[in-house]
Amino acid sequence: MSILNELQEFMDTPLNEKTDKWVQKVKPKRGKMHDLLNIPEDKTISSKYKSGEALAKALIRALNGDEKKASSMLAFAANADSAENVLDSALSYMKKIGDKKKD
Repeated sequence: MSILNELQEFMDTPLNEKTDKWVQKVKPKRGKMHDLLNIPEDKTISSKYKSGEALAKALIRALNGDEKKASSMLAFAANADSAENVLDSALSYMKKIGDKKKD
């Protein structure tokens, strides 16, 4: 199928069919966070870390103390995975330590 045909098919598709749950169909590639935390590609982060605090601390250590980068990586990963899991807990922990620094 040519790119023009694909574009036409997309344009002819009703908006609700284009947007309904498309994020849930995305299967993110395991990469940088797995590398930083020394987790094999065939394993999940949740299989290694059961505590969000432990995950957040390990990621901050792996990023040489860069809390901002750790927060953004966790936010992206938590949004990509719609299920409530250790990524959400780690992101919550990052928000708590960020709030403490503001006080």
